[in-house]
Amino acid sequence: MAKKNPPRKRIKQKGELLHHSKLTIEYSISVGDAMINERPRKVLTFTLLFEERPGDAVEFSAILPDLSGEALNLLSLVETLWAAELCTELPVAAYAINLLNYACESITSKTGMIDGVRQGHDPVKLRKSRNEKNRKLADAAGEKTRSLVALILEVPDGRRSDYLFPGLLAILHEKLKDLWRTAREIAKAAQWSRDPKRRKEWESEVKVFFQGRGFSEVEEDLINRLEPAANWPDNLAVTLARHGAGSKAYDIALEHAARLSAYPGYSAYSLTIRQLKTHLKESQRWLKSLNTKHGNG
Repeated sequence: MAKKNPPRKRIKQKGELLHHSKLTIEYSISVGDAMINERPRKVLTFTLLFEERPGDAVEFSAILPDLSGEALNLLSLVETLWAAELCTELPVAAYAINLLNYACESITSKTGMIDGVRQGHDPVKLRKSRNEKNRKLADAAGEKTRSLVALILEVPDGRRSDYLFPGLLAILHEKLKDLWRTAREIAKAAQWSRDPKRRKEWESEVKVFFQGRGFSEVEEDLINRLEPAANWPDNLAVTLARHGAGSKAYDIALEHAARLSAYPGYSAYSLTIRQLKTHLKESQRWLKSLNTKHGNG
């Protein structure tokens, strides 16, 4: 049994949910430190608070994967954004508690899978095992909420690729598309600068821009797509021709978001831009339904 010390919390996100009866429901999301099996780990904690009944707070926590540095920072960002989207505008307290419970189940199984990959186990087998476990949890949720719970648990249903975590693609793409539009303007200004040194080192300006916004390891091939197509390396031109995408900031952001919201074993450009856009639409539809149809269910 893993020994778990109380985490030291650092609030990342908080907000207010809709009113239900006379209760004002608020949520907080924190990432803290804990010792698991005598090793330091990060723990993500969701808390629901009731303003009128402060003693009735509900808390769930899940250990994040055994990662460090950029990889852990990005995963923490993803899970925080995901939980914030999940929490927002849920009108029924019991419903919010139920969904957060499944969200923690999803993170727990994801942690097991990613830790297993880092220990040298087969990522394909681990992914299939995780999907099967989550599918059983979704089935146990009952017919009324199964569709929603399956998405929270990231269970592929035949229409989605089992290489992408459902839901996260839309959240990350929404954040990244504006960043890549700004990056394009930065690159264009540098590429057309009268300063030869700035023209030569335009990529550095783009990297500094992303570093300032929490993305310090943006792959070279994504940045290269901000150049005119005639200047692309031959291998990138061939890959993008097969992928069906070009230099649009929207498309670059979509591939970037896919890499950040992917299972272990996903490789760059393994899905065409058309396939990614299909997944994006499905993810957007689900996020919209989370706050409308399902919120009233």
